[in-house]
Amino acid sequence: MSAAMKLAVSGSTTRLAVYKCLVAAELAGVKLTAAPAAQAGLTLRLTQPALVSGSLQLFGEHAICRFLGSSSKKERLEDSLAGFDWIEFTDKLPSDAKAAAAAVEDRLAKKADPAAKYLGDTAQLGFADVCVGCTLALARASGVELGPVSAKWLASLEAAHGAFASCLIKSDAIVNEFGFSFLAARHTQKASFNKILAEATAVALAKVAPGVNVSPAVGIAASGKKGGKGPSADLQVNNAMSLYKELKDESIKSPRDVAVKLQAALEEQDLFSGEAKMFEKTEIAGPGFINCFLAESFVAERIRRILEDGELKPPQTRACKVGIDFSSPNAAKEMHVGHLRSTIIGEVIARMLEFCGNKVDRINHIGDWGTQFGMLLTYMRHNHPDYLNNPPSIKDLDAFYREAKKAFDGSDEFKEEARLEVVKLQAGDEQAVAGWKQFLGISEKMLFAVYERLNVSFPDGLCGESFYNSRIPAVVEELTQRGFIKDEDGAKCIFTDVFEVPLFAVKRDGGYGYDSTDLTALKYRTSELKHERIIYVVDLGQENHFRACFEVAQRAGWTDNTDLDYVGFGVV
Repeated sequence: MSAAMKLAVSGSTTRLAVYKCLVAAELAGVKLTAAPAAQAGLTLRLTQPALVSGSLQLFGEHAICRFLGSSSKKERLEDSLAGFDWIEFTDKLPSDAKAAAAAVEDRLAKKADPAAKYLGDTAQLGFADVCVGCTLALARASGVELGPVSAKWLASLEAAHGAFASCLIKSDAIVNEFGFSFLAARHTQKASFNKILAEATAVALAKVAPGVNVSPAVGIAASGKKGGKGPSADLQVNNAMSLYKELKDESIKSPRDVAVKLQAALEEQDLFSGEAKMFEKTEIAGPGFINCFLAESFVAERIRRILEDGELKPPQTRACKVGIDFSSPNAAKEMHVGHLRSTIIGEVIARMLEFCGNKVDRINHIGDWGTQFGMLLTYMRHNHPDYLNNPPSIKDLDAFYREAKKAFDGSDEFKEEARLEVVKLQAGDEQAVAGWKQFLGISEKMLFAVYERLNVSFPDGLCGESFYNSRIPAVVEELTQRGFIKDEDGAKCIFTDVFEVPLFAVKRDGGYGYDSTDLTALKYRTSELKHERIIYVVDLGQENHFRACFEVAQRAGWTDNTDLDYVGFGVV
């Protein structure tokens, strides 16, 4: 007997059956490799485990365990009449673990029963011990409290044979990995169309090319030619070309011949026939592509179940607190396509992470503190001197911004006034701050009108650059104390390994810019908001800037408990 054998399992195979086979194999000193039924070379749909080794095929855990026991290199699993009586008894146990354990306890407690006495010697092992031991151990693992006689006997068995404990864990892993059948669960949301067809293709491949190790190649069907009649295919099986090279069959002259055989093996399955069929038809295209057309009734039934039962359950992942910085347009200006792309990509990521159970903070870091407001304040002071008390009709702030930008670009004097207005704003000048708040309120209404149309939400509102202005000096001081900052021509710079251009903690004129604001935002989000993960959704033109900020944050120890991610997209 070969020391390496395949244990074939399917979605219908129970964990108890797998557990018994694993224990028997370990006690016998035989290595078992678990695999889905199709990959083990079996074309039929299994309802029980199968042992495959060359031309040998055994079905059912009892046949497998007896075969392993009789061929054992270590221990022979032999049974007397009493042992066979126990095996028959376990076959008739209810599927409910609690009821099964109670029945075993009841029989073990009957000391006059010859079969009960048979299990008393755990040193002399038989197949009955495997059946009863696995039943009790699995029941206990599922939370069932065993009776005193059963618990004592199982403890003695496990102390003498470690296979019962080690194989219990293995059985769970095998059933989780290979036991789920997409074919059997094809009407549930858990089974994607691709994976259902892939499993059906694996069955077809095992029939057409037994013993050939090839994985199903399934994907979305390519679009049909322009002007083609009828509906387009939905999915496509692309194994014919690669399989043609592996087959040594004189009757097969081309990949298309392989496709014909695969098509026939596919259409034998109930996915392609009957009232509950998934596919309406298949067609062979080109050199051997098998196009599959979904049945409208199947798709309608899947949609109905989603509507009635709810959406697909999220994967089991560790939930955490995530901050996503996205959208982030400039106030007082219309969004451009880059902002729209960041908005949509960021919203998708936020919804996916929320679906998976994470606590997501949507952060809209708008540009509400800078040159554009200096321009607007100067323009309004020139053209509407009493705008604070008697404001003009400003329904479209962008129109005022365009006029202010035209004046800014056309006059050095206006440009200098605008720069000084920004300095006054940052210094807290009462009139400048009042004008800034007026413009910001109008701008927020414009932005949220766009977000409403896009169905994008920011439950915590906007958190722009101005929010961090009062926090920047402390961060600059911290980085100075750490020795990160160097004076360069009157500016305070931070050099990184990311890019030769430094980050400017303080500009030459003594003001703060994007660099100091983004560093401060990072410190705030990691230290005060306690984000365990922060994702920046920004165009690729700003990648070096954010990578440099990430490096500084990591060197400063701000991200010891936080992962930083950059999601870039192309610049238009």
